[in-house]
Amino acid sequence: MRTHALRKIGVVLLAAAFLAATAGVASSVTYTLRVAADNAVMPDNAVIPVWKIANAGTDNVLGFPGPTLVGTVGDDLVVTLINELPSDNTVIGTGNGISLVIPGLGMPVVENPPGTPLAQQGPVFVTPVVDNVSLPPRVVSFTQMTPADNGTRTYRFTLSKSGTFLYQSGADPSVQVQMGIYGALIVRPADPAQAYPPTATNPNTTFDNELVLLYSAIDPFLHNAVVDNTYGTDVLPTTFEYEPKYFLVNGKPYQNQVDPLVNHHDPLPIGPPGGNGTLLRFLNADLNAHAPSFMNTYVSVIGEDGNLLPYPGRHHTVFLPPGKTKDVLLVPSAPAKKVPVVDRRLYVNNNGAYPGGYLTFLGVQGADVTGPVTAPASFDPSSGISPVVLAATADDSATGNSNVVAAEWISDKTVREGYGNPMTGTFGTAAVSDLAAYVPTSAIPADNTIWIRSQDSEGNWSPPVPVTSAVVGATTPLAIVSTDFVGGERLIVRATSGAAAGTDSMTVTWPGASAPVPLVYRSGLDLYEAEVMRLPAKPDTVTVTGAGGSATAPVPFP
Repeated sequence: MRTHALRKIGVVLLAAAFLAATAGVASSVTYTLRVAADNAVMPDNAVIPVWKIANAGTDNVLGFPGPTLVGTVGDDLVVTLINELPSDNTVIGTGNGISLVIPGLGMPVVENPPGTPLAQQGPVFVTPVVDNVSLPPRVVSFTQMTPADNGTRTYRFTLSKSGTFLYQSGADPSVQVQMGIYGALIVRPADPAQAYPPTATNPNTTFDNELVLLYSAIDPFLHNAVVDNTYGTDVLPTTFEYEPKYFLVNGKPYQNQVDPLVNHHDPLPIGPPGGNGTLLRFLNADLNAHAPSFMNTYVSVIGEDGNLLPYPGRHHTVFLPPGKTKDVLLVPSAPAKKVPVVDRRLYVNNNGAYPGGYLTFLGVQGADVTGPVTAPASFDPSSGISPVVLAATADDSATGNSNVVAAEWISDKTVREGYGNPMTGTFGTAAVSDLAAYVPTSAIPADNTIWIRSQDSEGNWSPPVPVTSAVVGATTPLAIVSTDFVGGERLIVRATSGAAAGTDSMTVTWPGASAPVPLVYRSGLDLYEAEVMRLPAKPDTVTVTGAGGSATAPVPFP
């Protein structure tokens, strides 16, 4: 019995010794981030030099902004930087060396190799020399830098509190953050279903889904100045001249497609109505303040900069000064709809072109967020007679089952949705089989591509469907130039003919007409014209017949 008791005491003491030895030993979450120069293509095809970050431990694909990092309170966050930037732009004093800081958390321990702290920690100073005069030392980096040309350093942070944080370069941050060295860090509490440990006055921190919304911007002049080494000179001495032209959410401006025909309305997915809602993690890496505003709903702001607020705030606008992070709970109400989020400061353009920039749609789970399927179109006739009838169909039954409410055709792919040429159809159902439009051949010369798109009742547009014309507009034998109905009783029709000037005997008729009406040749206009008086009502269409065949057009036209 004594031996058994001593054995039990020994086991207890051994367990206690193990717990004492391991107490305070944090686990580590490790990342290897590769930084390199690359380009970003904007919606207007502008190619902007940027610096991108890749997660070398996973896909190693350069991204803009950097990958989202995730850890838990009490962990050590260990990030090894690989700096593939060229050693240039030494006028700034960094030589394109970079570092890593996380505002809201403590300064990192810089190591090289990993696990071995550098002898020199803390900020990096340089002594500027202007006109052969040494100026007082200035800080160029808040912590030790990773040198350019494939240098490596490891940065070890203690994740002391939960929340959302912006990781960024600590070396000349007004420039290097602008160039692209930034990303989001999520630090979870012990309960990963919570944003923060709740308090009595701010108890609702549990969420069902989460989404990062990282705001930033691009000043092309600044980016080019950094790359060609003119930043810091008289060309662009400081970022006081900062004038961004492109405004990004998660690295992309609204309508972030080189080809606008690609559907650019794909919303960012969030959870369904009800429940605990979606945690929106807002971050602002721009040098300007922004104010994302939610249309038709309110949100609960529960934390900022890694701190749970004493009380939640109910708002429809979230103010984001530079460097700010905020944690926001959105609980969508039924029925599920898209939620637009727009910057109240109206940075909603791409280099002046509207819409663009800070315009985002959140796709509530269960909402119709996809446009109808628009079927390939056809021309009738294709012989060159103007106008031709453009026909198509639209079907939303498999993409949300909302009613189709509009359709349009465009000959210029840069035309904004809703600003094209309207098409007719039996709208108000999920499937419309009779979309049609009369198109003058002048708008569709031979082998020219035009596009058709349709819209459902939830505001979703389909991607435009191309159709190539075989119409030869320049040699049209007969074409209706225009139709009009004036003063509630007077019909005017003008047409051209491929026959010799004044030799064609052209007539016009319309549904309900008692007899064809001749068109008279107007030599001064080089066209044929008919003016019919005292009609009791406007005809829907007219048909002109002549030596070159016949053509039908709506009234009015074009």
